[in-house]
Amino acid sequence: MMKEAIEVVKFRLAAGVTQGDLESASKAAGEALATFEGFISRDLGQGEDGTFIDVVRWRDMDCAQAAAENAMKSSACGSFFQLIDPESIDMSHFNKV
Repeated sequence: MMKEAIEVVKFRLAAGVTQGDLESASKAAGEALATFEGFISRDLGQGEDGTFIDVVRWRDMDCAQAAAENAMKSSACGSFFQLIDPESIDMSHFNKV
């Protein structure tokens, strides 16, 4: 039995991007992710220091890795990614225990 995968991305917004910009683009990106094979759920949160965390659950690690590649080809995800400071991105994948 394959284990569920948890994708965790920590990031900061690019200069000049508002939280409203992020929320709108995040909604569209979430709708795109929901169409990818193995998608379970997605949560976006913000820390007191302004750092964001995006947590996506996938059926298994293969689905998580395929989704990471497919997200790069998605216009909705691309619009979301453009709002992020690329130097701040910390992305990890974990197997659920």
